[in-house]
Amino acid sequence: MLIYCNQEKLKELLLTVSETTHSRFYVDLHGSVLKPESSPEETVSYFQKLPPLTRADISKSHPDSRLYIPKKDVSFVSYTSGTTDGSPLVLYWSPVENYFFEPSIGTSSRTPLILHPALNKNFGHTFIQQCRQANTPVTPVFADFQNLTHSAILASQTHADGIYTTPTLAQLIADQIDKHYDSEKIKLLALFSESLTLQKRENLKKRYPNAEIANLYASSEVGQILFYPCKRMIDEQSNEFHFLDEAIIALELSDEGELILTMNQNKAFPLIRYRTGDFFEVKNKNTQGQMCSCGLTTPILSWSGRMDVDKLRLNGVEIRVEDIEIAMVQCKGEIQDSYQLHFYPIENSDSIRIIVEVLESDFVKNLPTFGKIELQEKIKSALMRSWHLTATATLETAVQKGIFAVPEIQFVSEFSLKTIKSRKIVNHIV
Repeated sequence: MLIYCNQEKLKELLLTVSETTHSRFYVDLHGSVLKPESSPEETVSYFQKLPPLTRADISKSHPDSRLYIPKKDVSFVSYTSGTTDGSPLVLYWSPVENYFFEPSIGTSSRTPLILHPALNKNFGHTFIQQCRQANTPVTPVFADFQNLTHSAILASQTHADGIYTTPTLAQLIADQIDKHYDSEKIKLLALFSESLTLQKRENLKKRYPNAEIANLYASSEVGQILFYPCKRMIDEQSNEFHFLDEAIIALELSDEGELILTMNQNKAFPLIRYRTGDFFEVKNKNTQGQMCSCGLTTPILSWSGRMDVDKLRLNGVEIRVEDIEIAMVQCKGEIQDSYQLHFYPIENSDSIRIIVEVLESDFVKNLPTFGKIELQEKIKSALMRSWHLTATATLETAVQKGIFAVPEIQFVSEFSLKTIKSRKIVNHIV
């Protein structure tokens, strides 16, 4: 489903990748080229028939083979290490004239602490450009996400009034902010790279009582923040977004809701129908006369999650982190947010094994043996009776039907899967 399209820019991009001598990447991938005399309608029709670009398509090609500008004009090179084969995904980047993003996000924050792996590692200098070219300029303070104590001290010395980070890092640095600074001075939490569930929002609001929480969307392949909330969305604590239409050429959602982007901000490697792996829904197909209270008339998107991170589909059942968190609220007093669910196949069976790893906090360690058994039963009961896989079926119903086995609860000193980003569900089924 085509949600947004700048037809003029789209035709220009398709003709550019067809005619350039720098790279044949898209010509080879698409197996065809756009005719220069194509009408706007014919251009869009041709475009929508092109095969989507995947991360695997990018990672299996050498970066030189997909470089669309002279190499001397490359501004910088970035990499991410999350590819399937474990090798870094290398991307060339051109200078960008305007990112069209307002880092203050309509709040009073003017000195945000930058505590985000992507911004600290690859995109710090481009974020500085975004901060300084904004209509409301801000001064970013670059911290160290691997040293939270020093980062909190830096926040104190620079009088930081906002934090750009992930929900997990925001939670982790809160104690250090309270110790070395003052969490009540934080006016903005700009959060991205992880799902911001209702439970995480509630936890962060308690730690940063004066902060407006802005849920953002960005991608390392895109190289910038693209989706942002207006004041209404922040006030309503929704996971809704506006998008930067000036930075995007085309925005699509697949039949399943996967976001597909076409962009030419990075002229070194434009993205044509790039499958992001992130899922959204159209909240409001704004048409003329229908607009958000902020005045924007472009469609509003709402977050559905990232496949294999925020949701899984196993045995025809959709597993969603948010549903699990609702069930686990009953055990929050004992285990907080420190658990991870792993899904395994069972040999010679269609059922799926569920192992729940729970971090062994000081509270859990000090429990007598019978107390630990009681806590295990409480967690199991919460999942069986309160985890709704559908509107009418709980995990208990699915267990009775043989779709899942009864969950096993294990207390562990550390999770078997350790990542910078928070992971609540892990799929071990090939």
